[in-house]
Amino acid sequence: MKISFNWLKDYVSIPGTVSPQKLAEDITMSTVEVEDVEDIGARFDKMLVGYVESVSKHPNADRLKIASVDTGASEKAEIVCGGINLREGMWVAVAEVGAMLKVHGQGELVALKPAKIRGVVSNGMICASEEIGLEDLFPASQEAEIIDLESAITADSLRPGMPLATALGLDDYLLVIDNKSLTNRPDLWGHYGMAREVSALYATELRPALEKSFNIESAADFPVTIENTARSFRYIGALIEGSNPAESSPFWMQARLWLLEQRPISLLVDLTNYVLFSIGQPMHVFDCDKLKGECIKVRSASAGEKIKLLDDQVYELGSDDLVIADSSNPVALAGIMGGAETAVTGSTRRVLLESASFEPIGIRRSAARLGLRSESSVRFEKGIDSARAELATHLFLSLLKEIQPEIKVTAFNDCYPVKAEEVRVSVTRDFIVSRSGHDFTTDEIKEKLSLLGFSVNAENDHFDIVVPSWRATGDISIPEDIVEEVARLYGYENLEFVPPPVRLTEAVYQPWQLIQLKARRYLAYSAGLHEVNNYPWVEESDLKAAGIDPESCLKLHAPPSKTSASLRPSLVPALISAAQRNLRYFKEFGLFELGEVFLNALEESKTPAGEKLPLQHRHLACVCVAQDSRTAYLRARGALEGLLEILPYKDLKIGSTCERPTWGVSDTSFSVDFKGKQIGVIALASDLSLRRAGIEGASVALFELKLEALKDAGVVDIVTYSPLPRFPVVEFDFAMLFDIKTRWEDIKNVAARNQKLVQDVQFVDEYRGKQVPEGKKSIAVRLILANPNKTLTSSEIQKTSERVIKTLEKELSGQMRSV
Repeated sequence: MKISFNWLKDYVSIPGTVSPQKLAEDITMSTVEVEDVEDIGARFDKMLVGYVESVSKHPNADRLKIASVDTGASEKAEIVCGGINLREGMWVAVAEVGAMLKVHGQGELVALKPAKIRGVVSNGMICASEEIGLEDLFPASQEAEIIDLESAITADSLRPGMPLATALGLDDYLLVIDNKSLTNRPDLWGHYGMAREVSALYATELRPALEKSFNIESAADFPVTIENTARSFRYIGALIEGSNPAESSPFWMQARLWLLEQRPISLLVDLTNYVLFSIGQPMHVFDCDKLKGECIKVRSASAGEKIKLLDDQVYELGSDDLVIADSSNPVALAGIMGGAETAVTGSTRRVLLESASFEPIGIRRSAARLGLRSESSVRFEKGIDSARAELATHLFLSLLKEIQPEIKVTAFNDCYPVKAEEVRVSVTRDFIVSRSGHDFTTDEIKEKLSLLGFSVNAENDHFDIVVPSWRATGDISIPEDIVEEVARLYGYENLEFVPPPVRLTEAVYQPWQLIQLKARRYLAYSAGLHEVNNYPWVEESDLKAAGIDPESCLKLHAPPSKTSASLRPSLVPALISAAQRNLRYFKEFGLFELGEVFLNALEESKTPAGEKLPLQHRHLACVCVAQDSRTAYLRARGALEGLLEILPYKDLKIGSTCERPTWGVSDTSFSVDFKGKQIGVIALASDLSLRRAGIEGASVALFELKLEALKDAGVVDIVTYSPLPRFPVVEFDFAMLFDIKTRWEDIKNVAARNQKLVQDVQFVDEYRGKQVPEGKKSIAVRLILANPNKTLTSSEIQKTSERVIKTLEKELSGQMRSV
């Protein structure tokens, strides 16, 4: 959200010593996080107001003219201009040398340089609106049209040489506020709410948002019915006649909306937006003549009911959606967006103004389900107090009356079936002092709360506090909230540091947590993989890439988006997606994740209520990406083998080939077994999965383990110690040809079987090339030979190696290549 510094000053007296930057710092320390301060006036540096005194033809170009422009300097500026509407006596926007603009409205901003155009020196440039980013404020009706300042501002308020930003009311600063820090503060989603906060912060005067209410006593009743009072607390409808909806809003209002990145549209629409950003209350206007029955009903939508909204999209509604309807059909999606069929146009003669209060959770769910986010829904879903609807109505009508004095409110209805309950909080001074760590006096507490709009009755260090309506929608409800209000207004940075008491106790031994930590450390430090943490929900496209049917997954009741409604049944889909995204930056890499998956089954929870919850199992998965399949697979396989070796479990090993996973290739799929049961799988990703994931020019290998299967299994102490060998260890290397399907694990087991002197069998290399027959592979093997009692003789080394080779030839059909 963005807040205008000048707009704030309309409501609150900001001390002269407080700059926009200082204000941003103070607000960040006390209220919400200000991410940046934008100097809007700096965009128009070296841009001035100019007055065209004379216009002459260019001697060398038929479409160009030479304007003599008064820019406040001692001499007139001669400027070459191609504007088709250039005329003598015109007030224009002049860019001096060094100004940043887009030439002809195209490309990036560039600095204006001195120029000679067709032989004539041009001392600056007379600007078109698109060249300086003002096309929304000064829309051109034809090509090559320059800005006519007098079309928006009276000549009496202009003078030559005046900074353009000052003339247009754009010499302002914007405070860019992090929306996440506003989530629990619906009162701050408008300039007046922020001004109220600034007033309390500096103990300065807060001026009223509206000096005098609009007189509507003589208006007849307009038919309004709220059928669903659980979802709509208040609805104000005002029938306005005599307005000219085709009229543009005054330029000062357009400029303020432009500062907040809102395009001016028409007077009535701009007024609703102005009130929205002023006090944070969304509003809507209907063409009353298009309302069937000339009535309003606030009701739940019927399942399957459809409505076309202002974004020209047709939406199918459900019974959980709240609509504004006439006697026949829905005309707006309550709290989110108005309907296209009843929109105000230039021919509208009677306007119905809406200002309402809705239940926030329902608005949030409807907006999320339909994928609709609007300035209205963002505010309503935070919980706006009902009192604000009345203030907004009077502010809108008062502003409209100032601009169009002939308007009349001929019918009005304030339907208010659910009155807001007063929120009271009781707290003691001792509670505030103990929680804040500062010895606040009773008067200090009362003063700070009063500045924030709280009504405080203090007696014997006990405070009975009435929460103001704008803070009573869930923000302030418990004594701890009062502590926060007092402390933040005092200044968190001013609180004294009191070291908390620390009591050291013996650490709790948690073997399951330590095993997971050991696995993560191995994969990160030893295997060189990068750990990632994905959201528990997963995109439908990622599920399909992994061969998983989205309909088989558990669904979120309120998903972050339509396509992210499924909870992950496996870690693989998100890892494949992560691989695709990282391929833009790296050719080879490895990722792993350890986290919960959600199975489509229920189990009894351990909560006192004993409700059934989805099965959540702990999984560990890894993805390795390389330019060729062999490299990708061997890296994943190596990481898996090393992982199984360091985990403290017996009978945990890579098994034989198994049924391919939904994302894998059959002849590369091997099971991971524990006590005879499969708990995981490793495989290359299939071409279909890669194509669905958008991965091109790379190979991907993955493995996934069901760690949950190991949780209750007995661990073994895998840390063993043996003395260093007293006698020399011998390494003996040889290479043999094997069938291409022969596994290294089989080679290793056969070579070490019944050989007392063989301490270890190590893989050296694998080769496939011209010297190796088709269907074969060459495996280089290293034997680690030793005798704990003496030094080996050459005869013992030769005999042992020959026995190993003969065994491999007999049992695995190996063929000796070289020694």
